[in-house]
This record gives sequence, structure tokens and C-alpha cells, in this order.
Amino acid sequence: MTSAAGSGVAGSSEEILRQRARELAEPARSEPADRIEVLAFEVSGQRFVVALGDVVQVVAGSPLARVPHAPSALLGVATLRGSLLTVFDLAPHGADRVTPAWMLVFGDGADRLAIAADHVTGTRRLDRQELLDADASQLHAAPVARVTRDGAGLLDVDLLLTWDRFTPAPQPSPGSGRDRS
Repeated sequence: MTSAAGSGVAGSSEEILRQRARELAEPARSEPADRIEVLAFEVSGQRFVVALGDVVQVVAGSPLARVPHAPSALLGVATLRGSLLTVFDLAPHGADRVTPAWMLVFGDGADRLAIAADHVTGTRRLDRQELLDADASQLHAAPVARVTRDGAGLLDVDLLLTWDRFTPAPQPSPGSGRDRS
């Protein structure tokens, strides 16, 4: 035998479940096309933002193993969940850090890399029309194509993955400078 109070509870539970199912069935709300959500961070006093969707993970820094003969922007290699992670520095001359405060992880598999950051200041939403074109000096200093009105460089992850500071300079092959005549 069910009481009126018992059936009322069951009815409200079913209604709650129906309401929740309706809410979950609605399409996810996304950012309007004219807005972008970014993660703000600092490297050696320079401010950057990066599209939040490009960041795979933000982790506290861990000790780095140096890589001999690596480009100055390559700080070293860390382990993250049992896998090696190459950690780069956006600072103009490469910092002499053994353990970065934070590591921002981008990409996956063989294309996975991290950027060392001194501070991660949080997320914010930007209107795309507030972004300004970066000038040549900003492009040389870091892989940014746009700049916020307050001067933070919008990191371009596609440029980042191919940035010349992150690739070693070609080494001459042994004996290439000798005259073979």
C-alpha cells in the first residue's frame, strides 16, 4: 500500500529526472563566434593568453633534465604520468630554470610539448574585435599573431609548434668545411 505522501515523493523524483533529461538533451551552449575564452599566463614578465581549447593540461612544474646541444628555448625534459614531455621557454634568451612554476601542455602523442610559465593568472573571455595585429617585434619575440588591448600576446599554437626557436639549428656534417681536392 502506498500513501499519498509516498506517491508524491515518487512523482517529484520522476519529474526531477524528466527535467534533468530535458536539460541534458539541449545542445551545449558554446561561446559566440565573436568571443574567445583564453588562459592568461606570464613568462619572464611578458603576458600571454592562449585559447583555452588549445591547452590540454596545466600542471605544476617538475624538475627538468637538460638536453645537451639543444636550442636555448628548450629548457629540458620532464616526466608527466610516465611519459616524457619536452618543455620550452618563451623568454627571449631562455631562462636558467631547473623547475618551472607551471607547465602548459599542448598537443598529444609525438606532438605534445609544454611551455614553462612563471604565473598562470586565470581564464577570461575576449571579444575578437578587441584583438590587434601583432607587429614584427612581437612576432620575433614569441609566436603571436594577435595582441590584446592590454598588451598580452595571443599565442598561436600552430606557429608555436613550428617556431624556429624550438628547432635545433642544422649542424654541419663532419668534414663539410674541408676542401676535398
